[in-house]
Amino acid sequence: MMKQTGKFLGFFIGIVAFLIPFIFPAPEGLTDAAWRTAGITLLMGCWWISEAIPISATALIPIVLFPVFDIVPISDATSPYANPLIFLFMGGFIIAVAMERWNLHSRIALSIINTVGVKPS
Repeated sequence: MMKQTGKFLGFFIGIVAFLIPFIFPAPEGLTDAAWRTAGITLLMGCWWISEAIPISATALIPIVLFPVFDIVPISDATSPYANPLIFLFMGGFIIAVAMERWNLHSRIALSIINTVGVKPS
């Protein structure tokens, strides 16, 4: 029950934090785009901390909101997600989940113990 309350509270705190740049003017020396980006960052931070929505969905918020609020074009908003390093990590995570799903990690460990033995020498 308490976890749901935290998610609910985090969801609305995130929305309020997101609306701050639209209610108050940008501080001196900060562009409007940077001020809106700060609001989106606060929204994402609140939602990440409270897990109001799944973290993977929260990570996709800039793809939608940056072009909508004219911060950057969609091609610039999506380019960090296409970094080859991201695909490397994603492939590794997919392989790890598959290994865990089929208990391959246990099979490999037992095979090594069977081959090497249990004595340190």
